[in-house]
Amino acid sequence: MIQREAEEYLGRGRTYCGYEDRELEKLAIGRYRFSLNFIKGGDICLDAACGSGYGSELISQKAKEVVGLEIDEHALKFAKEHYQSDKIVFRKADLTQPLDLPDDYFDTIVSIETIEHISNHDAMLGEFRRVLKPGGLLIASTVEHQIYTEKGGIRNIHHVGELTKKELMALISRHFKLEELYGQIKYVPLSWSKKLARTLWHSFLETLSKIDIFKIRYWVVNRFRLDGAVNAVNKSFSTQELTDIEKSDFEDKNSYYQLIVVARKL
Repeated sequence: MIQREAEEYLGRGRTYCGYEDRELEKLAIGRYRFSLNFIKGGDICLDAACGSGYGSELISQKAKEVVGLEIDEHALKFAKEHYQSDKIVFRKADLTQPLDLPDDYFDTIVSIETIEHISNHDAMLGEFRRVLKPGGLLIASTVEHQIYTEKGGIRNIHHVGELTKKELMALISRHFKLEELYGQIKYVPLSWSKKLARTLWHSFLETLSKIDIFKIRYWVVNRFRLDGAVNAVNKSFSTQELTDIEKSDFEDKNSYYQLIVVARKL
């Protein structure tokens, strides 16, 4: 029953707390917690692409008012059911279209893991600039294409607008003044021997999946609780070092899977 319930929330391109890999969930929550460093007690905040709402709830613990915008009906329903508060309003919105929000209204905009899901970046950032007060802050995180996809080899079907660090800096600078850059999850290259071992391991798993017509492998893994061992082997071949959020430099060569930009509307 628990497995069937979890399957409803997986693979949707959104984070649903309580149904995700614990480490990935911790990292996602950490990005929202990081944004609290830039939010003041009386702030009115926009959580742009709020997903299932857990980030809006975190922001509301400090901000005066939070508006969470999300285009996905499933995630929006979950947010409204699980994170009800007098300080939070959840609304459906397409961030690339004109937002039904007043000019110069928000003190802070938080947009976590949004840019890679959007193809029309300038339209979205133009709206962010319009609804943000002069002097207001944008805190935005996104994956870095050269690390996440090219070096890390991750293919996410929900990502339609991944950017390199250079492209991200240029994009943000067209609309805001860049103030700070941070990184999370360092890229650590594998040795040649580990690369070979990883290739053989993945080939082995792929072969098993092809010949396992009656799903016996799935039953054995669950019956003897071998999923932990499989995950441990997979992690031993990972190029990800799960770091805290660290200050980075605009000019340095990037080595982080996730980048977080802090920018200001002048």
